[in-house]
Amino acid sequence: MNDKPLCSRLEALGTDECIRRLESRGLGRIGVVVDGMPHVVPVNYAWFEHAVVVCSQPGTKTAGLTDAGANHEVAFEIDEFDLVDHSGWSVQVRGYAEPFEPIAPIPVAPWCPDPSETGVWFRIVPHHISGRRIVHLSLGR
Repeated sequence: MNDKPLCSRLEALGTDECIRRLESRGLGRIGVVVDGMPHVVPVNYAWFEHAVVVCSQPGTKTAGLTDAGANHEVAFEIDEFDLVDHSGWSVQVRGYAEPFEPIAPIPVAPWCPDPSETGVWFRIVPHHISGRRIVHLSLGR
């Protein structure tokens, strides 16, 4: 066992690193406002043409997001963490949700049955992407 104490600090991730992490995952959380209250739910997604693309069942998280011409500000987040060594990272995307009609197959594995029949497609066009990770520094004795 390491007897040297650990110290942690947050380190910002650059935009390119954030995008690499967005490309490497398929499950995140979307934050929307429903009846004036924040609502955060997991969604599967793909990073496609510089946007987060989602296919989901119609319902609370998609209500109004696909209305043409509506500007719905949303937040999206992915992360990874290790409870043992208290390390991890997160990437946040803030942007506008808008309707999306895929014209070619998109690598989204929706949890809804058949996205061509029941899925609601939308994309989040980012205006801000940021990320950070916890870096551990070993302190010598």
